[in-house]
This record gives sequence, C-alpha cells and structure tokens, in this order.
Amino acid sequence: MYIPSTTVLSKTLNGLFEAAKREQMANYQLSGIDLLYMAQEMKNGKLDLAWLGDIPAIRQWKGSKIYGDLAEFSYELEARDFYDGFSIHKKSLRRDDLGGVKPRIEQLARNIGFYESELVLDAIVAGTTGLAYDGAAFFSNRATNDNLLAGSGVTAANLITDIATGRRTMMRFQTDKGRYTRYIPNTVICPTVLEPLFLQIKNSSYDPSTANMGANVYGSWLENVIALPDLDDTNDWYLCATSYNVKPFVFGFENLENGQKVLPILDDGKLASDGVYGYSAEMSGRAGYGFYEMAVKFVNS
Repeated sequence: MYIPSTTVLSKTLNGLFEAAKREQMANYQLSGIDLLYMAQEMKNGKLDLAWLGDIPAIRQWKGSKIYGDLAEFSYELEARDFYDGFSIHKKSLRRDDLGGVKPRIEQLARNIGFYESELVLDAIVAGTTGLAYDGAAFFSNRATNDNLLAGSGVTAANLITDIATGRRTMMRFQTDKGRYTRYIPNTVICPTVLEPLFLQIKNSSYDPSTANMGANVYGSWLENVIALPDLDDTNDWYLCATSYNVKPFVFGFENLENGQKVLPILDDGKLASDGVYGYSAEMSGRAGYGFYEMAVKFVNS
C-alpha cells in the first residue's frame, strides 16, 4: 500500500477522532460530574472571576442603590496546555495494518474529552489548600459560612446525620448583605469505600440508618453520588449544590484553531528520522473554584 500524504492521512484520522468523540459523548455517563462546574471561555488565555465576590441579594430600596465592590477581590485563572497522543509507524500504513489505530483514537477521544472533568476533580481534592475568590482556602473554617465541617462518623446513621447537617448549614450560609443563600445540596462526592453506603441512602426504600424498616425519607435529598479513587482519606467526603446556574467549581477553556476546545494534530516531524507519525489531541484550560457557599467538606478523624 502507498504511504498517503500527511494532509490525506490527517483528514482520515481526524474523521475517526471526531466520530469517536461524538460516540464517547453519547455513551459515556459523567454521573453528575459535569454539573459540578461552570465552563467558561477564556479570552487571551485568562479568565477573570472577581465577580464571584458580588453575590446578588435582594434588599429594600431606600435612597441610592448599593452595589458590590469588585475591587476588593482579585481572582484569575490562567490557561495551561494539555495533550495526549500515540505513534503510528509508517510500516503499518505500507502493510495496510491499521487495526490498532481506531481503538487508540477512541481511547484518545475519551481521555482528552473527560480531562476537563478530571482537572475539576483534582481541584476538589486540593480544596483545603487551593484558594477561592476571597483569598482563603476553598474549604476552610471561615468566621461566616464555615464549609469545613467535622463529620460524626461513617456508618449509614452517621452519614445521614451529616447530610442533614450539611443541608441545614448550606441553606443558612449568608451573602455579604446578610441574606440566606438558601442553596440546597444534592450531590455527594465520596471515596469509593463509602459509595455503597451513600447509594443505599439514595436508593433504598427503607431507612438504612435504623433497624425498624421505616420509610427512607433521605433518598430524595441526593440526586448524584460521585465516587473518586483519588481520595486518599477514606473517611472524608463532600456535599455540593449543583442544581443552580452558578456552580461551586469552574473550568475555563481556551478555544483553539477553528474554535475547537479539543484539537487533533498529526505530526510528521519524526517521519524521516524514526519512520513514525505522532497523533495527538490538545486542549488548553484551567480548573478553579466558584462559590464556596455551594460546597461543604466533612472531615472524620
């Protein structure tokens, strides 16, 4: 078989990549992860999020209107570049042996397509050190709106108690105008070892915290349970409000060539020396923190 030109090969591989990307989007379930964050386009590789410090809150109109002061907040995300890829040997083209190309392209489409969610999850795990718009760690013991809470334990009864505490705490968080935010949490993020208990709380017909088989009134509180293998401390977990237009987390993305968030690239730079093409997919963006008032972390020592 002849070796196609780089242009022809690029068009063929990019067609496979786009088909794989559409299939992944249709078949791969994010299980609520995409609801955790706001995706916003970056301009010139940066995203200004100072507006997070001015939460709207209705007040009685007396005299002149009062607006929030964005000058006291400075919070900006700067894009980072990411890629994944693999090699294709020209011998495979000559021998018409491309059986291993399609599954690798499919895996590439999955990896790069899910990576923005991976970056958001990394930010959640780092939330006790990563800074929010107010300059404090996203999960921290603030004087107002403390969202780093002590857990009561990891039995089903303990978790139900803490879910109730998290709901009550989050609904009573206040804006800078002294009004309740009234956010209602609906999503649990937990280590894999706690996933069965949270799913039992979410899906059981009976109250999993008691032996009297009463009705489970807590299941309706949870819409999503997201289990993360990244959580080293198997006793800590998170409760988030994800049903609102604003979100607890942010992903800023930069559009690349032709307005694409994910850009497939065929590289023939090593064709002459090594006899291989490099095929990769690129993206540019950054995960960060949105409204800390929409998330709490429970710590069990």
